[in-house]
Amino acid sequence: MREKSKIYEKEQNEVRERLLKIINENTFILYEFDNDIEKKEQIESLLPDIKKFFSINNSKLFNKNIKRCWLSIIKYLLKNQYSIITTDYRINNIRTKRFFIKKNEFNLS
Repeated sequence: MREKSKIYEKEQNEVRERLLKIINENTFILYEFDNDIEKKEQIESLLPDIKKFFSINNSKLFNKNIKRCWLSIIKYLLKNQYSIITTDYRINNIRTKRFFIKKNEFNLS
C-alpha cells in the first residue's frame, strides 16, 4: 500500500499553502493569535482535508481537550519544511503591565 505522502503530495502542498496564506507571515505571537478568532477558525477548518490527505496516527490534532488545536495544526503541517523556533517575547499592554508570551518563527529548512 502506498503512503499518503506520495499519493496526495499535490493536495498536501495545497493544504500547506492555504495554511501559510492564513498565517500570512513567518513570525507570529501566540497572544495575538489567541485573540484572533477568525484565523483560528480558518485553521481549524482545514481539519477535514488534513484527515483526508495526511497520515495521522494517534495525533493530538483531533483531541477535543487540547488547548490550542490550531497551533498543533500549524506545527504538524509545517514541521517537515520549516524549522519552528519558539522564543520568549515581552509585550506591554495598555495598562502598562508587562507579561511574557511565546513568539513562533518559521524558517524554511
